[in-house]
Amino acid sequence: MILLKNCRLIPELTEGTELTIADVAIEGEYIKAIEPAGSFSEEADTVIDLRGKTLMPGLIDMHTHLRLYSGTEMSDPLKPCEVTLDELEFAQYYLENGYTTVRDVGDNIQNPAIAIRNFIKKGRLIGPRIFCSGPTLTPTEFGADAAWSVPNHYDVDSPMEMRKYVRYNLQKGSDFIKLYGSGSMMHKDGQPGALIMEPDEMEEAVKMAERKHTYCAIHMHGTEGCDIAAHVGVRTIEHASYISEETLRYLETLKGEGHGIVPTVSVLIDESWGGKAPQDVFDRVIDCLSKAVNYDILIGWGTDTSLMFQRSDPYAEFRLRKENLHFSNLEILKQVTINSATLMMQDAKMGTVKVGKYADLIVIDGKPDEDITAMYQRPEHVIKGGAVIR
Repeated sequence: MILLKNCRLIPELTEGTELTIADVAIEGEYIKAIEPAGSFSEEADTVIDLRGKTLMPGLIDMHTHLRLYSGTEMSDPLKPCEVTLDELEFAQYYLENGYTTVRDVGDNIQNPAIAIRNFIKKGRLIGPRIFCSGPTLTPTEFGADAAWSVPNHYDVDSPMEMRKYVRYNLQKGSDFIKLYGSGSMMHKDGQPGALIMEPDEMEEAVKMAERKHTYCAIHMHGTEGCDIAAHVGVRTIEHASYISEETLRYLETLKGEGHGIVPTVSVLIDESWGGKAPQDVFDRVIDCLSKAVNYDILIGWGTDTSLMFQRSDPYAEFRLRKENLHFSNLEILKQVTINSATLMMQDAKMGTVKVGKYADLIVIDGKPDEDITAMYQRPEHVIKGGAVIR
């Protein structure tokens, strides 16, 4: 058993207790008890005195591509050994920096992230919890072939083909389905916001995913596409760059069903991709996404950046959401924890500090709910599934 003493808890990220200073006991993978500080009598194998530092749920990145080891060269599935080791290094970087869960939203056709996920589950590798989409399902369109010079996706051009490839990805071990619904920001020939996937194709994907008790995420920048995706039942709208207030208003009605958006603001300044977004694009995206603060919707956490960028500017997403999107400290902390867990259908197991949930926890030297810059540093401790990573 592990005992964390004198933990400062954030009420909005804690369930089942009103304590703000407590001792937290961990047994196996789970949180066993949360008791008043100093009252825990059972002997523990490991005792860590936090001395009033903040104990939080582990962080979650809902939009990463572990194959983006660097932004200058996309991982080549024709070199599976190298790609797998690159993806493992990226995954372990996440864990060291407090992300106990990541969602890989588009791998190559060799599915290295699924293999890494499985080895981590078996205890043969150390890494975060990984939820995998497998290869992205993509229409044959301009704007959809950005970074697809090697086979990193499946071409899907009808509802029946969508049915086939949703089934195929899930058969091969995908946890959810990733769709590519609009042109890419990084593509020079297509229009970034242009709708490239038909509504009936999205509907078929949603239907087939729900049959297997999972969901769809969709790459979507454009105003029209965001609205269609929300109305056909796509659970997470990735990027949502040019989302309208009408769609944000509609998403308020779906919050209870766990639907929402996953902005990825820091990718707009990631030069490792081949150049950060032009200023007019950056300004328009910020203008659209900043309106989300006025609506009661689920907003998750995503970065979409390379390992190279994350090493150079690891706290960019925190900074941009605070300074440019003007979210409150608590909203940001919820986005990177409980909101993301809810959007991933994993809130029964993670996302808050609660007895019975996974002991996926981080220790922050500071009070991030009062000063978000406390998150602009590596956590002092990282615990994943009851194992002290550091």
